[in-house]
Amino acid sequence: MRGRVVKPWRPALFQLLRFCIVGCLNFAISYTLFFLSYRYFPFSALLASLPAGAAERVAAGLRVLGATTIDGAVATVIGFAAGMVNSFVWNKFWTFNAAQETSRQARRFIVVNLACLLLSAVSVFVLTDMNNLPYTPVWMVTMVFVTGINFVASKYWVFVQK
Repeated sequence: MRGRVVKPWRPALFQLLRFCIVGCLNFAISYTLFFLSYRYFPFSALLASLPAGAAERVAAGLRVLGATTIDGAVATVIGFAAGMVNSFVWNKFWTFNAAQETSRQARRFIVVNLACLLLSAVSVFVLTDMNNLPYTPVWMVTMVFVTGINFVASKYWVFVQK
């Protein structure tokens, strides 16, 4: 009887599969909070409650940028933050099995995710808030792109074992 041969690509494939499963869960969490924030709790409603001078300054600043609202960008931040917490826990312990060095991993994870958050918020702001493109397809395409960047950075920098 021959010994069992483990193919070197198998662990990486299972890791990618786990990352995708976590990503699907993140998608559900992020999109649900994005949608609820954008649709039912828009940031512009909070602006209306500001004192007249402050609300007018914010509105004037948005007009200079060619936007009427920042609802899409704020909703993106809310959804992304919830997905980020979920992602760290599941990817650290399940996807990458990186139980040590939590402090270093958390710092790197925050850097990567803040960069991804900035990229996604700017994308949604420019495409949805400034150019009035539909928020759902813009958000979905943005999240696919940002997720790819996040995986590569997580695998090779955030959760890499010494």
